[in-house]
Amino acid sequence: MQGGYAVDTVGNYDIGQAIRRVRKERNLRLEDLADENISVATISNIERGVSHVKFDKVDYLLKKLNIGIENLPEILMNEQREMREIKFELNRAEYVWRLGQYDKALQRVNDLELSDKHPLAPLSYYIKGKALLYLKKYVKAERALYTAINLCNQKGYDKSDNIEAASFLEIGMCCYFQNDIQKALEFTESGLDAFIEDGERKYVKHVLISNQLVFLEIMGRITEGLNRIQDIWGNLSDIDDHNILVKFYWLRAELLRRSNMNDQAIPFAEKGLDLAIRNKNYDKVIQFWTLMGSIYTVKGQWKRADACFRSGLDAEGLVRNPKVKTRAYIWLGKLCNFQEQQNEAKQVLQSAINNALETEDVPELIQAYMVMGDCLKKEENKGLAMEQYKLALNLAQKHNLRKKELKLLLRLAQCAEKEDEQEFVHYMRNMYRIQSELQVGEAEQYDEME
Repeated sequence: MQGGYAVDTVGNYDIGQAIRRVRKERNLRLEDLADENISVATISNIERGVSHVKFDKVDYLLKKLNIGIENLPEILMNEQREMREIKFELNRAEYVWRLGQYDKALQRVNDLELSDKHPLAPLSYYIKGKALLYLKKYVKAERALYTAINLCNQKGYDKSDNIEAASFLEIGMCCYFQNDIQKALEFTESGLDAFIEDGERKYVKHVLISNQLVFLEIMGRITEGLNRIQDIWGNLSDIDDHNILVKFYWLRAELLRRSNMNDQAIPFAEKGLDLAIRNKNYDKVIQFWTLMGSIYTVKGQWKRADACFRSGLDAEGLVRNPKVKTRAYIWLGKLCNFQEQQNEAKQVLQSAINNALETEDVPELIQAYMVMGDCLKKEENKGLAMEQYKLALNLAQKHNLRKKELKLLLRLAQCAEKEDEQEFVHYMRNMYRIQSELQVGEAEQYDEME
């Protein structure tokens, strides 16, 4: 069934749809038909095709509306024709959304004026939520997507269209764009739980998994992410979207790099880069060049690393998502710092900070501030370095990025050592507190796995 209300008795459902159509055409409310012989609740049950309603009630309502059995086929054909037209219009709305015409998509859905009881209401709210999300109207987007989920969970709704899972995916993106990574991960995992394996929109599962891995990487849960991607790697042949496929190659290479398995990461990065170039996915082209440059930086192959970073930034004018440039600037700044080129390092890192501020990318902004602090610290300018670390620390605390917070407290403690004993002790105590909390959290995760 194409997303709608599954009923045990098709005849009851068909009659209910016919009654509903006639009632709507005559501008009658449920209350207008109710009397001492039939209640509003019973009429509603009949229209929804609920099987336990006695036939004498159905017959009574048909006679009250002057609907003969012989008229039902024509009424139902009109109902089905209307349903196909509405589905066509919703598909058109989703199509223009994919073209990036979010206002137009929203307008097309609103023009349909579907009630919450319409079988296609969950789909309409889902498309509306997606449009509002990319218009950066996050509160309204979440409200629409929550409504879609609630409607999907009404009794009798056929969840095989996977609108519920897709709506959780988009709420996760709402949280991500607002830099609440923990909630983004939670909603994404709820989407995976809601996904129907033999249902429609199979791509939704792949997007959910790739988003889950991105959020784990941002939160520093590298081992967990690496185990997850290894589990699903054998199913990559199921993915027919090259953008998602390329994303999985980047994630595997990046998670391997973050696990200090640099040599194992390079083949995945090279394969992904080739796919990205062939498909003109310039966002990922920059990300792969940056990733390989970061590997060569760590390996001490600085000339090759520099070539990678600059090759990536050659494509910066072609990117669709300007966020991807920030990490390239950060790593190029790191490389310049390692090579004692502090002036160029600070210039590049300022570009990273500006880009992260402009794109509201909190995780990368934290990293940019931290690396700028490292550069200033290397110049023995501890005061300015601490200012950068504190900017990063405030953001890490606000957005609950505990592992980033731990790294920043260590840097601040190193700057305060021999300079301010009280401040040094303050940072060390906070490090101990966070480390203890992280260890408790990891132990609880292990217990849950057991």
